[in-house]
Amino acid sequence: LSMPAVYDELGLKYVPSAANFFMLPFETEAEALQFALALEQRGVIVRPLRGFGLPHCVRITIGTREQNDTLTAALKE
Repeated sequence: LSMPAVYDELGLKYVPSAANFFMLPFETEAEALQFALALEQRGVIVRPLRGFGLPHCVRITIGTREQNDTLTAALKE
């Protein structure tokens, strides 16, 4: 599955992108940070975007197939 298909399957909002990353917006900064921390605890590092003026968003870079599989598994947990 492509990452957008995974996001859709899990009901995660994302900003469509032609770049090598996706931005996921959340309702609050706290939700974005909780999401980032939960992934970090599962071995996946993402970038909260507070420093870019988007405190309620997280950036997920597209990785290798193995990295994307790890991300998918972490998201499904």
